Amino acid sequence: MPERRVYEITDEGRKGAGHPGLCQFLEKPDADRSRFVAAVSLMGCLPLAEAQRALRGRASSIESVLARLEAHMRAMANSGLPEILMLEVECEQTLYTAELDWVRRLLDRLDKGELGWETTVEL
Repeated sequence: MPERRVYEITDEGRKGAGHPGLCQFLEKPDADRSRFVAAVSLMGCLPLAEAQRALRGRASSIESVLARLEAHMRAMANSGLPEILMLEVECEQTLYTAELDWVRRLLDRLDKGELGWETTVEL
């Protein structure tokens, strides 16, 4: 059996991974969710409080996006536009709703200390 190796992120590595771009990708919603997914995979490199702050900012931004989408859907429906032409907005609304639910659950887990926030990983 191979010997275990212990990896620990250094302060230099934390600074490199935790540059403002990572927080921005966590905080700012974008229709292209691939940056967010990548940022989530590196989020453990950030101090816990910084990750929580960025995720709370994302939740707040998504709530605003959802309010705008809801208003847009109402305006489109009131204009007599056929429902088939509103599916794109409905799809965006559904995706943002699911993302907001996931972010809120993640924040709840982080707030309760249910997720370890170690910087050492044994392989």
